[in-house]
Amino acid sequence: YAQTCSGPGPKIVQVKSLTSSASFVWEDNADLRKRLSKKYKPIIKRLQVPLSNGYTVYVRLRLPPTLDEKSDKKYPMVVKVYGGPNSNEISNAYSAGEENYFVTNRQYIYASIDGRGSGKNGDNLMFEVYRRLGTVEMEDQIEVTKYLHKHYKYIDANRTGIWGWSYGGFATLSILAKDTENVFKWGLAVAAVTSFRLYDTIYTERYMGLPTKDDNEQGYNNTDLTRSVEAFRNKLFFIVHGNADDNVHYQQSMVLARALEK
Repeated sequence: YAQTCSGPGPKIVQVKSLTSSASFVWEDNADLRKRLSKKYKPIIKRLQVPLSNGYTVYVRLRLPPTLDEKSDKKYPMVVKVYGGPNSNEISNAYSAGEENYFVTNRQYIYASIDGRGSGKNGDNLMFEVYRRLGTVEMEDQIEVTKYLHKHYKYIDANRTGIWGWSYGGFATLSILAKDTENVFKWGLAVAAVTSFRLYDTIYTERYMGLPTKDDNEQGYNNTDLTRSVEAFRNKLFFIVHGNADDNVHYQQSMVLARALEK
């Protein structure tokens, strides 16, 4: 059988025997490890943040390698959100995407927050979003970001933004609409769901039931961002959507754009 260690460094795969102690390394990514040893890498800070509702959620900060916590210097922060049911942004698995570039080359802080609805932190927390997508999981992103601003002086509260893709795009826009205190100064929503009436039924009905009066019509109405256009007034945000997207259809962004133009 194959045994994989996915982090915190590059993946190592070993093949082991069920009947003896024999094993050999299938892949250890030695060349990648050698090249990475010569590169700047983010400082990883993992936190557990208490919420006002009694839950404790996981947070990961990627910090610039030159950051000095004793200094008065402040850094802009980007919050990367997904937020879909039973999903996780935070794990010990190795990853090196655009976030590492922003942190090491552009001196940003890059944050991830697994709030209510996320997996691997108990069923109670995960089922908080059942039949009410776009509600409490968005509130948690705002509350935790305010907590980070208060407790980590090197985070610049005046230069904090949020972005996400797919459900994360929906989350980004929902959060901006709910953010009455202007915690986030800008948002970037890629391939965003703007109404779950327009999304894949096998996914949506699993979490939301049916959009009928005798089931969960109001829950669906609450996910419809075209009903919240006034909340976007004076907000700085950018919507990106590929017109060949066969998952979150281009229609989703266009119906919101039309509502915003009106």
